[in-house]
Amino acid sequence: MDIVLGVSMAPETVRLVVIEGQNADGVTVEQDEFEVAGGAGSVTAGAVDQVLAAIDGTREGALAGGYHLVSTGVTWTDPAGVGALRDAMGRHGMGNVMLVSPLLAAAALAQTVGSALDYAHIAMLFVEPETATLAAGGAWRFSMPVSV
Repeated sequence: MDIVLGVSMAPETVRLVVIEGQNADGVTVEQDEFEVAGGAGSVTAGAVDQVLAAIDGTREGALAGGYHLVSTGVTWTDPAGVGALRDAMGRHGMGNVMLVSPLLAAAALAQTVGSALDYAHIAMLFVEPETATLAAGGAWRFSMPVSV
C-alpha cells in the first residue's frame, strides 16, 4: 500500500504524520511529535538531525510494514532554517523529499478537504505573526492570495 509522510518543523516541536494513499487521501496510519532544542525562534542543527533521523526511521518502518513510501513533504516555520535542512538532506542523499512552504501546505490541505467534502468553493485564511493571507477558489484552484 502506498503512503505519504508529512513533516512539520517548528523551532521547538516537530510533528510527523503518515497517511495512506499516493495523494494522502486515505486514513492516518501513524502520527508522532517530538520536542527539539530550539534557539531564539530558530531551528537548530540538532533539530535538523532529528528530522532526518525521523524521516529515515519512517522509511525503514514503512518497508518493514509492507508499505511503499511514495513521497515526503516537509514544511517549516523558520525560513532561515530551511537552507540548513535542504543542505543536510543533500549530504544524506535524501531524494523524493519536497520542501513546502507553510502557506502552500495550508492551501493543499484546504483543497484536499474541499475536494473530499465535494465543495464547489473554499476559502482559506492563513495567519502568521506578521501577516495574514486570504485565498478563495473553486474547481480546486485558488485565486491570487491577498496578504495584509
